[in-house]
Amino acid sequence: MLGEDFSYVSIDLGYLRLLPIPKQENTLRVLVSLTNPQDGGLPAADERIVLDQVGQALNESINAVTDSSYVGIIASNKQCRFYFCIGGTPIQVQTINETMQQFPEYQPEVFIIEDDNWDIYTGCLFPAH
Repeated sequence: MLGEDFSYVSIDLGYLRLLPIPKQENTLRVLVSLTNPQDGGLPAADERIVLDQVGQALNESINAVTDSSYVGIIASNKQCRFYFCIGGTPIQVQTINETMQQFPEYQPEVFIIEDDNWDIYTGCLFPAH
């Protein structure tokens, strides 16, 4: 039915004027399942606070090992996806797993997608661009 699919989206719009960043040709997506989703599959207000902390912790650890931009998150369907545009240096899943030890309630799934035109940013996170 129309209107039953809801999403919580947070995006850093500052990257719009920089697109694409040549040395960040991949998108890293870290997916976690929500711990206590509301009806409709969205995170509750208290979990959004924790998800923000997760995103910031991931940003710090990923930036320590590769050139990256934390561009946004999408939470829907009882899941949260964190998006980073990263350089060519391979990101080690171990880096993500070590960071996520601070948040044992979340088990991350890590995906790296070739995306030299930032299509995920403009097509998924901010499709109105």
